[in-house]
Amino acid sequence: MTCLNPLKHKPIADSTKKKEKRLERAETQEASLLPTLEIIGEAANLVRTTARIGLISVTLALAVDTTYDCFANQAANRDAGPPRAILPALSLFSFLHKNVVANLSIFYGANPWHWYLTQGIPVLCTIWLPATLFGLITALQKKENGKGRAQTLARDATRSLARLACVTVGVYSLLGHKEFRFLQPLLPVLTILAASGLVASYADEKQNQLETTTSSTLKHLWHTLNMLPIWLRTVLLTFQPIAAMYLITMHGVGQEQIAYELGSIYRSQQQDASSNSSFSSSSGKGVVLEEQEFGQGFGKIHNLGFLMPCHSTPWATHLHDQELVERSWFIQCPPPPSTSEMTTKEREVGYWDQSDFFYHDPIKYLVERFPYNVDTDYPSVSKEYGKLTWIEGEGKGKDVWDKGWRHNWPSHLIMFDSLLREGTRKVGHTRTLKNLLSLKGYREVARYWNTIQHEDARRDGDVVVMAYKGPKSHG
Repeated sequence: MTCLNPLKHKPIADSTKKKEKRLERAETQEASLLPTLEIIGEAANLVRTTARIGLISVTLALAVDTTYDCFANQAANRDAGPPRAILPALSLFSFLHKNVVANLSIFYGANPWHWYLTQGIPVLCTIWLPATLFGLITALQKKENGKGRAQTLARDATRSLARLACVTVGVYSLLGHKEFRFLQPLLPVLTILAASGLVASYADEKQNQLETTTSSTLKHLWHTLNMLPIWLRTVLLTFQPIAAMYLITMHGVGQEQIAYELGSIYRSQQQDASSNSSFSSSSGKGVVLEEQEFGQGFGKIHNLGFLMPCHSTPWATHLHDQELVERSWFIQCPPPPSTSEMTTKEREVGYWDQSDFFYHDPIKYLVERFPYNVDTDYPSVSKEYGKLTWIEGEGKGKDVWDKGWRHNWPSHLIMFDSLLREGTRKVGHTRTLKNLLSLKGYREVARYWNTIQHEDARRDGDVVVMAYKGPKSHG
């Protein structure tokens, strides 16, 4: 009779328990590594997507740029000489070098790295910021419990948009100069993320009720709006429309309108002049035209001078006349040259552009850089006074950045009302810029309302048009 000894099976049981403990420990370690692996996987997907989009974008941009350069520039050079191979245009790389490598755009203002996160996106999203952030976070979370293929595709698309927003903001944050308009192309993406955030926040509990509702588009939109909390509905129906209407139709409207209006008036005057060209001056037509130019009306536009900060108004896109654009001028603000191109004195002195010299003392600028009398032929460029004359050597100016700018008096000057109130910097003198222009013969002929209060003091007030009203002179 065989006796079963339970002690013989004890080592087997112990080894089994040890294996189970090792398996449990391995599973625990694997579970603890899952979040890290998911983060690494998401980062790898993000880098791969960014690299793919960047490579495709650069290739397409280079192809379009090279094609344009071939037909616009290289074709003429090939006709003039022996045939040469088509060279790729380098304007794209020049743009990247100036704005990224050399970072010349920082001349227009430097912002901290978090500016887009703390100011840019909040201003663009306004009241939709909480919903946008919630939609962004929800989209980046990895959820596999989808109810169907359609929802899975929608979730993947939303996640791709969220990644695109993160990459774009991250890349732009590396640049020193930041502006709201740089993120404008992201507005559709941010809007979709905000809608996704609202759906995830409020739509789940009423989704079935909304899906079973069969009604028109307006009723469907109304039912969707009722899904939101009452405070959000109140803001949407009050603050949002008022702010949108003000920013679109009232804020800075004069700056946008002035160039288009002046271009329209100029073209209308040109058409009237051509239609009446058959009349001779002996019939009195010349006297009538002179009365219109130097009388009480708007005056004939020969050329324009914009005494404004840079980028205050549109230019050729709204004037719509090449001759008028070429004869007119505005105060410029070019970026500084690269450090390698600066002299020792220029490196020691802070950079000043033309607008800095003008706004440092506007009256002094007009007195020293314009002729004493107004030439009613309104020449655009001359040897003595031009739109932009570079004076070298001893006559270059007191400051190393003074390029010796010279202008001719135009037939019409455009400026903000705040500039007309600008006083002289001379101690004991009370003359304003408006007084100076009146002595020169300029009178106000038009005024365009711009905004209630501008954030830039130099752009405060209405946009004023002043025309030269006499006396008639030449040189």
